[in-house]
Amino acid sequence: MGDQIARRYGVSGFVQGVGFRWATARLARSFGITGTVWNRSDGSVGIDAYGAPEVLDGFERALRTETPGRVNSILADAAEAPEPAKRPNDFRIIR
Repeated sequence: MGDQIARRYGVSGFVQGVGFRWATARLARSFGITGTVWNRSDGSVGIDAYGAPEVLDGFERALRTETPGRVNSILADAAEAPEPAKRPNDFRIIR
């Protein structure tokens, strides 16, 4: 696998109040991804994820099919990864 990169996802659709964040955290852990997930005030969900590019690609595909609710769109942007000492060592729900 390649070097780890950071991606920020914005997931819109019917993704709040359905267990989406919990399912996302379980999914991320199963892929070996670290990061965070949170509800945004606009009804979407934000995800910061750290992992190898090919692993993050698989994670993004799985978000569409292996989570509750309904995903209408996923916007993925490259994110600046914090220095290794400040990166999460697991995947957490932060709000």
